[in-house]
Amino acid sequence: MIIDKIFDAIQRIFNPPTRFEDGSFVGWLNREAIVYVKRDRRVPIDFMFNPDSDVGSSRTLRLKDISYWEEENQHIPVTDEERSEIAEKVRAYCSRKGIELIVVD
Repeated sequence: MIIDKIFDAIQRIFNPPTRFEDGSFVGWLNREAIVYVKRDRRVPIDFMFNPDSDVGSSRTLRLKDISYWEEENQHIPVTDEERSEIAEKVRAYCSRKGIELIVVD
């Protein structure tokens, strides 16, 4: 829909990605997901809302959902070390955006 496209454009302008010293970044992808990008690899990360939380902006990140890189690198699995690095960067992103994050396996 046109409204979704307008909403996406506004989010990209007013909600820039969080960049890290190694050149990677975490940014907003859509209403239900963020994206982690490092060099030529990217992985979309779905957020689950926490309806039981007292905080309206509370989300859950399931580490098991971060399993493969997207697109041309989809045959390359995300290692445990990369998964931990991604989780820490997502925590930093959420902290900067005022989002409570719960990380589960």
